[in-house]
Amino acid sequence: TLMAIAFLDGTIGIHRGNDIHKGTQRTSFISMGNTTINGLSFKQFGKGAYLFLTTTELVQVVDLCGKEAKIHTLDKHGCLTLRSSCQADLSQEFQFVVARDEAVYFYHKEGRGHCLAIEGDKTFIEFFRGYLVVVSRDTKTLPTIRAGCHKEM
Repeated sequence: TLMAIAFLDGTIGIHRGNDIHKGTQRTSFISMGNTTINGLSFKQFGKGAYLFLTTTELVQVVDLCGKEAKIHTLDKHGCLTLRSSCQADLSQEFQFVVARDEAVYFYHKEGRGHCLAIEGDKTFIEFFRGYLVVVSRDTKTLPTIRAGCHKEM
């Protein structure tokens, strides 16, 4: 079993273990510097495990296969808000998905894959039953209607 916890100071705690009573668990910490971690997601490849993460500036993957965690930068553009990253479902091979203003990007352990051109300020993304759900802010100006008059803002 693997569990990851991101702290406000940019540290990630990774807990590995199967049985609390047998003492076969281990916790290690990785410092990502003084940056905000906006998203975490595990991906299993064969016997190896990878932790995808996004900060405000980077998309990275942590290789957890060996004794020492190896960090690889996948992209030098992160995401600015929480809930702007998720793990895709089987239809997209469980890739790590990151939403930015100009598009939604898909990542695998080697780097960035395809993208979907969806513009707008995205506040939430999630996969649900094979569909990518994207929630964004409406940037259109709505007219203000007052008693007896119609006025554009």
